[in-house]
Amino acid sequence: KALANRIQGVVTVTAMAGVDGVPREIRVIQSLDPELDQKAIECVGAWRFRPGAATPAQIDVRFRLPRE
Repeated sequence: KALANRIQGVVTVTAMAGVDGVPREIRVIQSLDPELDQKAIECVGAWRFRPGAATPAQIDVRFRLPRE
């Protein structure tokens, strides 16, 4: 749907990288489109960080249209 509507840009999310490296508390702080916001949350949720101390992170997820 976003592709059909030619929507591109950045969704900014925050997450807490847990001591086990799993991101938690993922929240959108700069929205682009509800569907792309959800995809950004899913994408960051699949990431794994290096295990260590719990660390907050701000992440920009960029959505770009393919070149024609």
